[in-house]
Amino acid sequence: MQPLNFMHIRKNSFGFTLLEILMASAITVAVVVLAAVGLNTLLDHKKTENAESKLAFEAFQILEEIEKNLENKSVALGNLLINENNHPFQFRVNGPVTGYPSLNFFVYFAQGPRALCYSLAPLPSIINDDSTVMTGLFKLLLNTNASAAITQDFSSVESFANIGNIANMMSDSVVSFEVHLIKLDADGVSLEYLNEDAKEIKMYGGQWTVGEEEAQHQDVKFIEIEVGLLPRSLHATYFQITSDADRIGFLNRNGFRLSRIMPWRI
Repeated sequence: MQPLNFMHIRKNSFGFTLLEILMASAITVAVVVLAAVGLNTLLDHKKTENAESKLAFEAFQILEEIEKNLENKSVALGNLLINENNHPFQFRVNGPVTGYPSLNFFVYFAQGPRALCYSLAPLPSIINDDSTVMTGLFKLLLNTNASAAITQDFSSVESFANIGNIANMMSDSVVSFEVHLIKLDADGVSLEYLNEDAKEIKMYGGQWTVGEEEAQHQDVKFIEIEVGLLPRSLHATYFQITSDADRIGFLNRNGFRLSRIMPWRI
């Protein structure tokens, strides 16, 4: 009879030692955990990818809409040779909603020119839980009578007082809205931005003014319109950032920016 060897590790009925079972269990748990982490990472990446695609398409649609109306803008010189009223075009840093930018111009209709306003504004309380840190882009088109009343004074805030109404909302994702004027450089090829920092601009009587400058620009060749979009859940974080450079960086990492250069034609 063989003596008992107490150093021998006992095997179960299936021929596996306890140590082998524990090691296999640990490996199985590790594989399951890694698979779950990998799946969650993939789902998060896919979710982010889908969100970016949605924002990109939304930005494209916004610029398509604005360009379509710019092509149909109504701007007259208002001189003796053209017996029409002068229809101003302007980008305001403080628009109808104080502290938010707006783009305003007239659009031609058979019944007469109508004033149009695109403006950034806080989302209505019905969809933002009374928070003022969520914004969107709104569009308001005045009727011919209201438009005629402000032909000579397009700076009237009251004219677009209801711009932030939910019925006027184009997008609930836009957090930045800028308009830039561009002229050709002396070489006739390079582009020179007249207001990269999105100062207030105005075209009146066939002449441009930028910000508080007395000088008037008559050689504007292009207009650039830029929109920046973020998921609504990130609006509060974005507006808490005080540095313009840091805001742009945050927007580039987490949202989508799109601009379009359009030729200016009177």
